[in-house]
Amino acid sequence: MKSQLTKKEQGVVKAVLDRFNNQRLPALIEMKKHVDGGGLLSDSAIRLLEDSIEEAKSGQHFAEKHSEFETLIAQVSSLYQQITAKALENQKAK
Repeated sequence: MKSQLTKKEQGVVKAVLDRFNNQRLPALIEMKKHVDGGGLLSDSAIRLLEDSIEEAKSGQHFAEKHSEFETLIAQVSSLYQQITAKALENQKAK
């Protein structure tokens, strides 16, 4: 079921997407490069990843109401999974 965004929801979406695009995504891309290169995640990187995952989980209900965001949330969830799986693999190899 797709519904129109309210003005308030539009503002929230803009703020969340701006934060994601300007802060979270660049950090996640760097994390992915780091673990793909065999690196381990620092405590601060793990906290950022955990915070990002929690933020994404809180957006799940929103995507259920506004299906146009389902693909984005699925792609971001996949990125989190890739980072955590590779970091775990690297940790086990050390």
